[in-house]
Amino acid sequence: MPDRLFLVPKVGNGITENCGPKYFWQDVPPPQSPSLIAGTWGALDCDECMLVGATVTAGELASISANSDCVLVPANLDGTVGANLATAQTALEAQQIPAGWITSGMTWRTVVRWITRYFLIRQSFPQIHAPGQFFNGSFTLDSTIASLTQAQRNKLTAAANALHLDSSGVTGGMTLRAALKTVADQLPFAPSIGPVTL
Repeated sequence: MPDRLFLVPKVGNGITENCGPKYFWQDVPPPQSPSLIAGTWGALDCDECMLVGATVTAGELASISANSDCVLVPANLDGTVGANLATAQTALEAQQIPAGWITSGMTWRTVVRWITRYFLIRQSFPQIHAPGQFFNGSFTLDSTIASLTQAQRNKLTAAANALHLDSSGVTGGMTLRAALKTVADQLPFAPSIGPVTL
């Protein structure tokens, strides 16, 4: 059974119900949360999506990847993005993941490693909104830092400080896209996601 990476929606709100990756996990009354696949998997979450590393059967791979809300990362992580650049950027941006920095000559491994950094920094943010979703319609990746409220800017600075990251290069005129890239670049990447080694 192959080990693959998927970007899928997160199901469950994590407040009144458990949450996990769609197509891999089924919420039932705790403590049981049965897997929907035969193999093992692990995941990182970011707002409403999750990056999943999973060992899947050929049938599971075909079934999961056939869904329009699933992004399947190519099996060869050392292959370059190439002609898939626009498709990859569009899929990531749809999930509020900055993607303008990706080039066709980059490997998928480089892209995925940075996405893990981004997810880790986003997980460190204190609640900016209630119930806690970072992008809730009041700002986007193209919003400037100066357009955020002082309280929101303070929370972002506190998150960077808590991770011992340097945010001195972030300016008011910088977009959230650029600011998040600048800060997330400083984080180490996750060495693996489930069975997939990065």
